[in-house]
Amino acid sequence: MTQEVQQNPLVTVFIPSYNHSRYIQTTLEGIFAQTYQNKHLVVIDDGSTDGSPAIIEKMLKNCPFESELIVRPNKGVIKTLFEALEMTRGKYFASLSSDDLWLPSFLEHRVKQLEMERAANFGCSKLFASLLGRKRI
Repeated sequence: MTQEVQQNPLVTVFIPSYNHSRYIQTTLEGIFAQTYQNKHLVVIDDGSTDGSPAIIEKMLKNCPFESELIVRPNKGVIKTLFEALEMTRGKYFASLSSDDLWLPSFLEHRVKQLEMERAANFGCSKLFASLLGRKRI
């Protein structure tokens, strides 16, 4: 069975949020700035007590594409991930933590790679970080 390559398949972007009020605005700005346009954002706040839900709600009012926020008591990251997977509408599912940041072309490159590699079921990227002057890969 051959699969057709879609020009702009929908990507569901998921952010599990828990007590990252210091970072969530930057994370959301990074998603808003993605060069890949066909996306749907799902943010599940997993019982934050630091004001994160109010920041997210305010940011999503200016989201340039469809988005939704779910605020509920803490269930843990695994249950939160499975809840988000159930809500996926896109061909692809991309997840990042509420304290992470993607470069603007991250989704565009990942979708292009996945569309070219028809046998791929999963994609990930290398992590480059600088911690106290040491590089980790």
